[in-house]
Amino acid sequence: MFWGSVTFAATPWEEYLAVPSSANAKIVQTPTYTKPESQVKNGPGRLEVDLRVLADEIRAGDTESFYLGLRFRQASDIDGALREFLDFTVADFLRIRPQDFLNGLVQYGTRHCDEAVYLDTDIFTDRFAAQAYEFQRRLEAIQGVTRATTLKVRNLCVETLRSAMKDAESHTEDK
Repeated sequence: MFWGSVTFAATPWEEYLAVPSSANAKIVQTPTYTKPESQVKNGPGRLEVDLRVLADEIRAGDTESFYLGLRFRQASDIDGALREFLDFTVADFLRIRPQDFLNGLVQYGTRHCDEAVYLDTDIFTDRFAAQAYEFQRRLEAIQGVTRATTLKVRNLCVETLRSAMKDAESHTEDK
């Protein structure tokens, strides 16, 4: 990369952003930049904007980008709001590639399979029937996975999804 007459080597994260690919996603560990960001007064910061590239790759079904999203959720550079964005972004991957979703959880997931039930608050807040529907679709996707290496985490996710679905359905009955 060039800034003025000085040449900087791009960080793995910057390389990924320049060419989002499975190969580049594999080498990124943290979202670091060659040059620090200027202080942002209003609007999203550089990392928030750049995470949208990662989200697009995850939603397109790139497994290594999904694994990168899981790694980033554990990175100290990620604040609460960005972690929440990553939470519902990685959750979307469950219906796209359920086996790869479980493989990622075995390696990077939480103890309670929380990743299976994260929902985009902009879409699902107070829409309990939509939440129940989404949880049912995720449950159907994940129940088709039978690989022995992910059976334990799959069963945990099934339990977590059923509980979340039951909770959403109970709110639907209240209305």
